[in-house]
Amino acid sequence: MKNIILILLSLFAALSLQADDDDEYLLRPAPGALGRVVTRYRLEVKKSLPAKNLYLVKPLDDDNFEDNVAGDRDVISVEKNEELFAPEVKSGSTSPSEDSLQKALLGRRIVNYYGANAWQGYTEQPAASQIGLRQAQLKSRTGAGIVAVIDTGVDASHPALTGSLVSGYDFTADTAGVPTEWSAVDAGVKSALTQSTTAFIDNSTSAVPLNHYSYAALTQSTTAFIDTGKLPQAFGHGTMVASLVRLVAPAAKIMPLKAFQADGSSNTFDLIRAIYYAADNGASIINMSFNMKENSFELERSIRYAAARKVVLVASAGNDGNEIMVYPAAYPQVKGIASLDEFSVRSGFSNYGPLLVTLAAPGEGLIVAYPGGNYASAWGTSFSTPLVAGAISLLKQVNPIWTVTQIEAELTRRARPANSYGVGAGMLFVGQF
Repeated sequence: MKNIILILLSLFAALSLQADDDDEYLLRPAPGALGRVVTRYRLEVKKSLPAKNLYLVKPLDDDNFEDNVAGDRDVISVEKNEELFAPEVKSGSTSPSEDSLQKALLGRRIVNYYGANAWQGYTEQPAASQIGLRQAQLKSRTGAGIVAVIDTGVDASHPALTGSLVSGYDFTADTAGVPTEWSAVDAGVKSALTQSTTAFIDNSTSAVPLNHYSYAALTQSTTAFIDTGKLPQAFGHGTMVASLVRLVAPAAKIMPLKAFQADGSSNTFDLIRAIYYAADNGASIINMSFNMKENSFELERSIRYAAARKVVLVASAGNDGNEIMVYPAAYPQVKGIASLDEFSVRSGFSNYGPLLVTLAAPGEGLIVAYPGGNYASAWGTSFSTPLVAGAISLLKQVNPIWTVTQIEAELTRRARPANSYGVGAGMLFVGQF
C-alpha cells in the first residue's frame, strides 16, 4: 500500500510541474538514444552520470518540454531537478531557554576520546547517556564500516574528527577529496572562528546564536569580531552531523559527500549522484539529514540501487511538526528518524507517523563539533539521524554479515519505549548491543 501511495503522489507531482527559463531536468534516455534526444529537443547537457544513464539537461527552447517529450520512445523518464533545503534551514524553529543553553555549554575540559582530543561536554553529553552509549563502550562497541554523510562538507581539521575521515567528493564543485565547509566564509571569519578554541581553557565562553537551530560556544573576543548572524544558514551543518556519527561509533570511518551549499540548498541531481557514489565506493551506511516534500522517481531509484548493495540508509523525518510524508525517509528501504527530547517525548518540531518513522533518537540540545575547533548545541531531526547511523555501525561490528533487515530488527527490538505517537519502535538504545 505504501508503494502505491508513493507512485500516485509521484505521478501527480510530475503532471503538475511547469517549465520556466531556469528549469533543468533529470533525463533518462533509452540506451543509445541520448544524442537523438538532445538534438530533437535542443537540450544542453549540464552534468551527467553516464554509468547510470542519467543526465541533467536544460532545454534551450523552454516551451512545453515535458509535454513534448511524453510518449517519445527514446525517453524512459524525465523529471524536474527540484531544489531543496536542509530541514533546519526552512523549518523547525526552536526557542531554548538561556538556562538550558548554559548547562549545555558546561564541561569544556579537553579529553582523549578514542584517539581524538574532544570537549568533555561532547563526549559525556546527556544524549549519550540517554541512548546507553557508555554501556555499549564497556563491551568494546566502537563501530565498523564506512558511514557516508551527505551534507555541507566538513571541517577536516576539527580535533574531534581526528582519524575518522576518508576521502569523499564535493558535488557542488565536482572535486574529489574531503570536501570543506570553509569555502563559504571569508578569511577573516575563518581566522576568528579558529582562534575561538581558547574557549576550552578560559571562562569567557558564551552561547552565541548562529541561527534558529544551533548555538555556538564562542569566546567574547570572537563574537566581538564577527557577526554570526551573517554566517550562511547551514554553515557547519555537515561538521555537526559527522561529529555525532563519530560520537556513537568512534572506530567507524566517515565519508563526507558535499551535496549542499552553505545556505542549506541542494538539488535532486546532486543528491542522487551522492547516493550512487556512496554505494559504489564502499559505504555500508548512508546518513541523509535532509528531506523533500515531493517524491522523485530518480531519487527512489538511487535509494533502491544502494539498498540492493546492502547499504543501510537513514534519513531525517523533518522539522515541520506534522504527520506528513517526506522523502527519502518515507521510502520503504530507508529508516526515517524522528527527534525526542530529554524525557523521550517527541520533539514539538519533529515530523512523525507510522509510514514515515522507523525509530527516534535525541534531537534537542545535542553537543556537536562546529568548524574552527569549536562546539555548538543543536536542535533538529538532522542531528537525531546520525546517532542512528552510528548505532548501525555498532551493529555492523557486532555481526558483519547481518542483512539490512536483520539490522533493522535489532535496532527496533532493542529500542526503548517513547512517550509519543508516531515515533516508530521508540527511542534508540545501544546499551544492549
